Amino acid sequence: ITQPCIGYAALRFDTLEPVKIGLIDLVGLDASAKKTEALNALKSLRKQNTGATWVVGIKQMARVGHKGSQYFKTADLIRLNGVLADQAERIFKTEPYDIHMRQVQTHLGIQAQSWASRRAMFDYVVAKVPAFPVVKTHNNALADESLNMTDAWGCAVFAKRRRRVEEMRGDEAAVASIKARF
Repeated sequence: ITQPCIGYAALRFDTLEPVKIGLIDLVGLDASAKKTEALNALKSLRKQNTGATWVVGIKQMARVGHKGSQYFKTADLIRLNGVLADQAERIFKTEPYDIHMRQVQTHLGIQAQSWASRRAMFDYVVAKVPAFPVVKTHNNALADESLNMTDAWGCAVFAKRRRRVEEMRGDEAAVASIKARF
């Protein structure tokens, strides 16, 4: 969790085509500036898509490092994650879903563990979204930034799924139809 950026994705609800996928660069910023930069990016995204109905998913922070500076970097990101979750509700006028990447990977049928699962999800997304942005390192390896954007895409897809499930649970005719099948 030491990446100096946050990935985000805005997708069309019906087709899952990207409206915007990107990174918020946090390199060299203190905690307050990171918060400001991330919130400005969310507000800009909202302004650019004024007529949209929003479903927001925020990636759950999975683990905290226990070694000195790693701990403080992770703690900063966890605090930033909390601020973004709180402010996303205000900006997009909808409560964000807390999304764990295991749920996303299970939903997409990805069985691998750890970094291999992130790589498998990247491969899945690139196959599904032909124009998906890819960031490479100076020696042409896949950069963490690409995986961050992939995680953001996965969170958006799973947030859509959770919203659809909620809508279906609220539709008595749909629930009765599903129950009748079983």
